Amino acid sequence: MKPLFILTTLLLFGCSTKTSDTLTLSSIQIIDRNEISETISNDQRLKLMEQNDFFSPQPYKKVTRTYRKNTFGKTPGHITTYHPNGQLYQSLETLDGRAYGRYREYFPSGNLRLDACIIEGVGDTSQSAQDDWLFDGLSRAWDDEGHLIAEIPYVKGYLDGLALYFMPNGKVHRSAPYSKGKQHGTTSLYDSEGQLIGSQAFVEGLAHGRHHFVGNAFEPANREQYDQGALMEATYFDLDGRIVAQIRNGNGQKALFEKGKLRTTITYQNGLPEGEVQVFRSDGSLESKHILVDGKKHGEEWLYFDTPDKPKMLITWYQDEIHGTVKTWYEDGSIQNEREMSHNKRHGHSFAWYEDGSLMLIENYNQGKLVKGSYLKRGVKEAISTVTDGNGTATLHDANGIHLQSIIYKQGHPVE
Repeated sequence: MKPLFILTTLLLFGCSTKTSDTLTLSSIQIIDRNEISETISNDQRLKLMEQNDFFSPQPYKKVTRTYRKNTFGKTPGHITTYHPNGQLYQSLETLDGRAYGRYREYFPSGNLRLDACIIEGVGDTSQSAQDDWLFDGLSRAWDDEGHLIAEIPYVKGYLDGLALYFMPNGKVHRSAPYSKGKQHGTTSLYDSEGQLIGSQAFVEGLAHGRHHFVGNAFEPANREQYDQGALMEATYFDLDGRIVAQIRNGNGQKALFEKGKLRTTITYQNGLPEGEVQVFRSDGSLESKHILVDGKKHGEEWLYFDTPDKPKMLITWYQDEIHGTVKTWYEDGSIQNEREMSHNKRHGHSFAWYEDGSLMLIENYNQGKLVKGSYLKRGVKEAISTVTDGNGTATLHDANGIHLQSIIYKQGHPVE
C-alpha cells in the first residue's frame, strides 16, 4: 500500500489521463461521529496519519485531506465520508477548495454506487453542494449487487450523447439521446430479451412526432402523436386491450397506469393539460380530483375516503398556491377542521372540532403568524389555554380529546 501522503492524481485535466502529479499532504481535517472536528497540520502527527488508508473502513464521519501546491500552483485535496458502519460512503477530489476530479459513492456494503467526473462546483459532498456540480464525461451507476444500471454522458455540465439504462440481466432497458442538456432524437425502450417495445421522439427537449408503447404484463399499450410538445392524438388501452382514453385534435383525456391499474386521467385541451385531473386507487375508486388552468392547480381539489364520494379534504388553489378555504372531515362525515389560507400561509380564522362535534380550538393568523387562539378540552366551553397578540400557549388534543402537546408561542411563532 502506498503512503497516504503520496497521491497520484489528475489535476490539470480533471478526470482525463493526460498528466499526473506527485503530491505531499499538508493537513487533515477529521470530523468524528460526535461531530467533533480536529485539524492536523503538525508534521509529526501527519506522519502518524499518512499510513492510514482512508479508503478502508474508518471510525470517522468525514476526512478532508489537503495537499501542497502542485507544479501548476494549484492546491489539490480529497474528501472522504463514511457510512455509520464505517464503510467508505463518498470520495471527492478537489482543487483550490472546489470540486474537481473523480467522485465516487459507495453502498454500506462497500460496493460502488456512483462514478463520475466533476469539473466545477462547491468543494463538499453535501446534497446542496452536489446540486452545484458540473459533470463531464461518462457517469455510471450500479445497484448494491454490482449490476450496472445507468451510463449518463456529460459534456461540460450538460447531458450530451446517448444515455443508457440497464436491466439486471445487463441488457439495455432504455436509450435516450441528449444534445446540450436536452433530449434530442428517438428514445427507445426494450424488453428483457432486447426487443424494441416502444419509442419516443424529441426535438430540442420537446416531444415531437410519434410515441408508442406495445404494452406488457405490467403496463398497457398506448399510442401518442406530439407536435412541438403538444399532445395532439392519443389512444390508451387497458391490459385487456380496451380503449380507456383518447385525445383527438389536442382534446380529450390522457391515461396513466401504475402496476397495470389506471392511476390518473388528465384532461387535455389544444394539446396541453387543461381541466380536470382524477386520481384513482388500485380498486378503481376515486382518490382525488383537481383542476388545471394553464398547467397549474386552480380551484377546488377534493380528496376522498375509501368510501365512494365521501370527502376527506377540500383544498382551494390559486395558480399552484393554496389560497382560500381548506377543510377536512371525519370519516362519519362530520367536520374536523376549517382554515383560511393566503398564498400558502395561514391567514384568517382557523377552527377545529373533536370527533363528537364539540369545539377544539379557534385561531386567527396573519400571514402565517398566530395572532390569537383559544384551546378547549372536549365538551368544555371554557378555554384551558390561550394565545393573545402572538404570545401564549396552544394546548393541542387528538380527535378523542387525548392531550398531545402544549406549544409556547412568542410573537406569533412557536418557541423551540
